[in-house]
Amino acid sequence: MVYLLHVRETPHTQTIRHSLGSVSVAAIAAAGIIAPILSAVAVSPIAMGLAIASGALFALQVNSNFFWMFKSLLGLTTKGALKTMTMATTLSSVISLPFVMILAPVIPA
Repeated sequence: MVYLLHVRETPHTQTIRHSLGSVSVAAIAAAGIIAPILSAVAVSPIAMGLAIASGALFALQVNSNFFWMFKSLLGLTTKGALKTMTMATTLSSVISLPFVMILAPVIPA
């Protein structure tokens, strides 16, 4: 049960990413925040990294460079790209986190 409680660090990543707009900066910042306490929790660094990545992916929108590249490459309107990209990345994030939580106990710490 300890695994399930400590893998849920992704809301911090989501908050950072929404304020900064960059998935990579949010993931690196969240990893920096989590790193000092990682040795105190019984979770593999790999599982924590996957949880951080899952949170960083949540709801890409107009403040992301990838959003504009996605919009222009597919020829979508801003409204259409916002609906498509936000829904796809939100689903990816929400679906990937339970998989990380299921795998966390079997990933060696």
